Amino acid sequence: MTIPKPATAPRGVLTELHRQGPNTSGNDLLDSLLSFRPSLRSAVKEIALGRGEYLFQDGEISDWICFPTTAVVGESKSTSDGLCLDVAVTGREGMVGFNAAFDPEGSANTAQVYICGRAFNLQARSLAKAMNDPRVANTVGSFLADHARRLAGKVICGRYHSAEARLCAWVLTLHDRIVRTGENRTLPVSHEQIAAAVGAYRPTVSNLLAILRDEGAIDYGRSCLSVTNAEKLRDAACGCYTEY
Repeated sequence: MTIPKPATAPRGVLTELHRQGPNTSGNDLLDSLLSFRPSLRSAVKEIALGRGEYLFQDGEISDWICFPTTAVVGESKSTSDGLCLDVAVTGREGMVGFNAAFDPEGSANTAQVYICGRAFNLQARSLAKAMNDPRVANTVGSFLADHARRLAGKVICGRYHSAEARLCAWVLTLHDRIVRTGENRTLPVSHEQIAAAVGAYRPTVSNLLAILRDEGAIDYGRSCLSVTNAEKLRDAACGCYTEY
């Protein structure tokens, strides 16, 4: 399966809502960092993220690290022959683009907005400087260790788990992050996007979605999907689902 890569990443308008930083951001990781280093507030700005917007592409250098609140961001990795696979999904529990603070060579992945919403950008150089605080370093280190564990799990999942199990786990990953925001929105995802995310062919994904709909686990229309019975999806998902 080949996913065409645009020559220029489509970028939505990042709307700066305020500059001084929030009292409570809505992102668990950012709240922890701000509690240790309140001075980071001056380096934070709130932004609006549109669906399909690219935060950065593989190898791109960014000055910002993104902390989603109501938005959900996916990271993918592409091969030289155009193959693409989802490697991470991040909501209000974490951050995207942390390489900006530590790696001058740029990002290792491509990050794209799966679910529109809000997020906070933190200046990468400010976080790098704040790492002198052991509390900040330990918090970031814990997140990175967990992120590495999930990436390793992705390798095992893609090699040994069925397409149906991977699909159910991926849908639940998005669903759970939306539910955590207090909303119960429809997932604006297409069969093609799901196929790229789980590493399966589109006809396979369409057949699996039809089965899941017949079983009452989901419902879907054109470029949208809703979870109608999360328990049925959990029963069909691979054990990696608990890793997200």
